[in-house]
Amino acid sequence: MTATEVQQLLAPIRKRRSSIARRDELMFRLMLGTGLRLGSLAALNIEDVDLKAGTLRIRAKGGVEQTVYLNAQLRRGLAGHVRGMPDGAGALFRSGHGGRIGTRQIQMRFAHWRERAGLGPGYTVHSLRHTFATRLYQQTKDLHLVREALGHAGVGTTQRYAAIDTQSLRVAVNRLS
Repeated sequence: MTATEVQQLLAPIRKRRSSIARRDELMFRLMLGTGLRLGSLAALNIEDVDLKAGTLRIRAKGGVEQTVYLNAQLRRGLAGHVRGMPDGAGALFRSGHGGRIGTRQIQMRFAHWRERAGLGPGYTVHSLRHTFATRLYQQTKDLHLVREALGHAGVGTTQRYAAIDTQSLRVAVNRLS
């Protein structure tokens, strides 16, 4: 997703100030800012958040524990979210009924907001992970760093983000003529 498309997605969510809209915005921003997989997001518990260190402890694909770093905006968002939660352990993101939000429900919430934003069906929750990876590669030009951030076993899977950036370069050079 381009920066414009991300803003287009988030705009209708920001117009709503319900607790569900705030939760949805935080979930999507977390995926955009960390590259979390859908399953890792749904599995997050309150105790996985370390606001002081600015990290999340996640269970990645294959049950592997991984540390994810948070920027200042995500730390503030999570601080407000956690502050509003009941004491004790449990799911970080909850459904409207109070239980852990599931991956299918997150997908449905994304589709709901995507439609309200006027974005086509080609965008999925996984698009947020791709957006993170592409932006990180564009900033760093370091495939190994992107591989580490995404939790890929090998750099081969991560190479698609370099190809995306090569296409961006081709378009930019063509515009120079």
